[in-house]
Amino acid sequence: MRSEPASALRAAREFYREQLASAFRHSPQAAALGGVLQQIIEHIPRQLVDTPDFDALLRECSPGSLDLAQRLGDKAVVLLDRLCTPAPGPWWRDLLNYERACFLQAATTQEPPPWNRPRRGVSSLSMSFSWNMPQLIACLQAHKKPGDDLRQRTFLLFARGRAGKVCVLEMGAAVEKVFRATNNMRTVEQIAAAAGVSPRETAEILDSLAGMGAIVPAMSAEEMTRAIAEREKK
Repeated sequence: MRSEPASALRAAREFYREQLASAFRHSPQAAALGGVLQQIIEHIPRQLVDTPDFDALLRECSPGSLDLAQRLGDKAVVLLDRLCTPAPGPWWRDLLNYERACFLQAATTQEPPPWNRPRRGVSSLSMSFSWNMPQLIACLQAHKKPGDDLRQRTFLLFARGRAGKVCVLEMGAAVEKVFRATNNMRTVEQIAAAAGVSPRETAEILDSLAGMGAIVPAMSAEEMTRAIAEREKK
């Protein structure tokens, strides 16, 4: 347990308020389709930072940590799900899980430690949805209610890109296998063998995923030494 100074607490509130509002921006549009006032729902997630529960989270978790983002994201999902009853559509829970995944990317600023194997980004994750989420989001943005034609199994990869940009990629089978086989312990060759993908294609996929922040490339001994020295200076 630790006590955060007032200035740090104010900065944390502003940061998480902004990230909650940005990540959970589609659920108010969806709630409006179900008859719930959009203005009410869009203020709900950001108000979580003005509660004693948020103060308690900051005493238990470091600002910018994945743990804090996960716990705050869970609270937002539970609260929104409770307020929108009945749900505006059968896709409602998938939408909230999509927004939570986006929030994890935006709100997790901690950097992974230097490592000599390819590793996943701190907050990177792959998820399976029962609905075509990219098209469903586009439908909500057009103020249209999603139809059953969007009920389609979709696999998405979420990652934190450069400058905190949230990156979402629809994954094919090979990309999904390579991402799942990257467990922070395997070399590129071992990842290829575990995924059942050729070493060349595996290397290309890892390079592409590194570009969106989903994978952190392996470091050489010299790179690890420099990275560790830089971390110790902070």
